[in-house]
Amino acid sequence: MTSDLILLEKMEKNGSWFSSHYKEIVEKYKNEFIAIEDAEIIAHNPRLDALLEELKKKGKNLSEILIEFVAEKGTMFIL
Repeated sequence: MTSDLILLEKMEKNGSWFSSHYKEIVEKYKNEFIAIEDAEIIAHNPRLDALLEELKKKGKNLSEILIEFVAEKGTMFIL
């Protein structure tokens, strides 16, 4: 299995975990960015730049971590 396929599977697993646990996550991390690795929240911060810096200091490979913003229900972002 190629490393790209492994990475894609990890992201799908983390995305699925995020979706299925959203209710509990939003209660604890509302309006924050969270970092998910292996179906576990490993860091959180209201500022994306601070979260990324924390992950870099921990030596994390950012390409293997799912980062999501935990918005209140009904919040919409237009990018």
